[in-house]
Formats: sequence, structure tokens, C-alpha cells
Amino acid sequence: MSNSQYVGTPIVFLSARTSIESKLEGLSLGAVDYITKPFDFRELLARIQIHLDKNEEKNRILEDSMNFKQRANTDFLTGLYNRRYIDERLKNEFNIDNRTTSSLLMLDLDHFKRINDTYGHDQGDFVLKSVARLIKQSVRDSDFVGRFGGEEFIVVMPGATRITAHSVAERIRLTIENERLWIDGKRESITISIGISTFIAEEPNYRTSEEWIQDADRALYTAKNEGRNRVV
Repeated sequence: MSNSQYVGTPIVFLSARTSIESKLEGLSLGAVDYITKPFDFRELLARIQIHLDKNEEKNRILEDSMNFKQRANTDFLTGLYNRRYIDERLKNEFNIDNRTTSSLLMLDLDHFKRINDTYGHDQGDFVLKSVARLIKQSVRDSDFVGRFGGEEFIVVMPGATRITAHSVAERIRLTIENERLWIDGKRESITISIGISTFIAEEPNYRTSEEWIQDADRALYTAKNEGRNRVV
């Protein structure tokens, strides 16, 4: 068995050494209790159970805390990262000392209002969840994907040049266009417009993460104006 299997397991010392120095040494090494010989077996079991119960409660609290943090960072509908988390992550990515050339995709579903108006918001939600899944399937393992709001999504691509970003964006666009979702018993062709902005590490072209996002937004606006269902 590897030592990693015992991480977090409470340790109880059982020893014939009764001096205070020995007890302090055992506790300083990470033991949660120190029992000296001779001992009552019932007392030993009771103490072990107490520490196991405490450890279980501590792990439950830690798990609850991690689950709460994950929920706070997640869009409830799509399961993607939410706007708040993306904003924080982008600022962190942008402010690290060893920044590398990276790219950003802003994606917006074309004519999504027509889906909601024609089929209702439940079907609209189905489309959003389906598109979120298709985007996740199309990006690299190192990329992170978020829902930026409404029918707008964002993909942050650490280390990606514009050429790489354009290739991934085209893959996303084609995957969504070719999916033809079943909506209320009908096959519907869904399309998406995508704007790209690339931060160039050698010649920094954005001072803040906000400028980076704004540039991707402008590219997305151009994609919409040029007829939608395209990458700019």
C-alpha cells in the first residue's frame, strides 16, 4: 500500500514510555492521542472511535466547503464555469509574471431568440445545455469554458496562438452546425458566431483582461454583421 492511502488518517500512539517528553514527542509527530501501557482495551477502542468520528466530521465539512465553492463557480444550467469565475480566472491569468501568448473566444448563438419564441424557454434551455456540451467536447484539455451570460459563451485558451485558436473555433462552429438538434420533435440547425482575440506575450497588446475581452467582443460583433455562423 502507498503512504498516500493514509493521508488524513488519525494516528494514536500506544507506548510503554510514560514520560511527558515521550508523550510530547509523539504528539509533535502528528499523533492525535497517546495511550500508555498497561491500558484498558475498551478505553483504546473508545478513543479510536472518538478520533475516527472527529476525522469523519472534518472530512464532511471539507467536502461541503469544496462543493459550495464549486457551485459558486458553476453556471447552474449548463454546468460550465460562470461569469464571476471566468472574470476572476482571466484576471489571474493576465496578471501572472510569466504570461504566455494565449487566446480568447467569445461565442454567441445565432437567432437564439427565435428558438425561445418558437419553442419556449424549456427548449431554449435544452439548446443551451446541448451547445455547452458540444463546446466542451471540441476544445483542448487545457482550455476552460464558461457561460458568459444568456446565449453567450467564452473559451480561454492558455498558450494558444491565433492560428490554434482559429482552428479550435472552426471545429466548434462546424460541430454545432452539423449537430442538428431535436427540438420539440423537429430537427433544427443551430449555428454560432465566434470572435477571437489573442494576447501576444512578446508584444503585449492588452493592458488588462477587460481589454482582452472587449477585443474578442468586437470580433464577435463583426462576425454577426458579416452574416453570422463564422469565425472572425
